[in-house]
Amino acid sequence: MNRSRRTLILQYQFHFLFLGGENEESTDIISVREGESINITCSIEGSENEVGTYLKTSIQPVNVVYVSRHNTSYILPALANRTKYSKEGSNLRITLHNVQESDSNIYQCSTYVKTESNHRKLFGKTTIVVVKEPLNCYSFTRNQFSYFPVLRACKTYLTVVSVIACYIYEELPCPSLGFPYQAF
Repeated sequence: MNRSRRTLILQYQFHFLFLGGENEESTDIISVREGESINITCSIEGSENEVGTYLKTSIQPVNVVYVSRHNTSYILPALANRTKYSKEGSNLRITLHNVQESDSNIYQCSTYVKTESNHRKLFGKTTIVVVKEPLNCYSFTRNQFSYFPVLRACKTYLTVVSVIACYIYEELPCPSLGFPYQAF
């Protein structure tokens, strides 16, 4: 495991243990290869007191996406050409295309709502994104094919069953047809 992934995991553990809020939602973990796309879904308050919804990163915190109740938005310029969002009912769906290893991070949704005196931050879903190297036909080693032992076991099982079936078939008596066999 490389250093950036270890750091990501340690920072998430810290975040989870010490920074979790009472109104925080569940956590998703997304593992994806470079070049693929991911979807992160944030719940939207949907009330007239809602100010807007943020998607922020936890490692070197930055605002990735902000969408106001009135649908004005901000997308981090470095991700603008790869990021799209859409409102779907009570959800804000954010799609990041052509993910890079540098996109590995802990993403936190939060919604701000107006109260009588100020704004209140409501923590939403946390999404851990781990971006792996792209698949390369030439980079596989035998250890990466962990399903080979399973295939070998299935092949052995089918071979044994086939041999037993052939043996049983040969040992079965032929039913009598009621007349002796005659060659014409």
